[in-house]
Amino acid sequence: MKEQFAKTLSRHLLDYYGRIPSASVLARDFNLRAAGGVAHISPETARRWIRGLSMPEMEKLQVIVDWLHLEVGFLANAAPSLGRPKDSTSGVGQSRPLNPVELALLQAFRETDSRGKRMLLTIAETLIPGMIPPSALQAREKDPFMGDR
Repeated sequence: MKEQFAKTLSRHLLDYYGRIPSASVLARDFNLRAAGGVAHISPETARRWIRGLSMPEMEKLQVIVDWLHLEVGFLANAAPSLGRPKDSTSGVGQSRPLNPVELALLQAFRETDSRGKRMLLTIAETLIPGMIPPSALQAREKDPFMGDR
């Protein structure tokens, strides 16, 4: 999944810059576009993304999607399993285009406020335990809207 993300990111960076930028340039340009609650990244983090050693969390991935003017399908190509284990018999976790329902759910998530996003994260974690990154769950547990857990 990380390697696929790196390939997809590199392809879009090549389109945007005309070349693959250095990690320092990527970090600087990302940080210029990261808003409010999105933590800035270091050149080391950018280098790890470019080399496929790590992937950004969802809020950072959203900055990349907005910045590079990517289609929502970029998320499906970059993270085909969305954290779910691959099951070779059913095709779960296999790379495929998003269907209209998946696109509508993703659009609803993108357009809702932070409270709505936290609610959707809770539902997703209930349906598929382990799917949500730990950092998102920690932020949710500290949130007064989510109640005591």
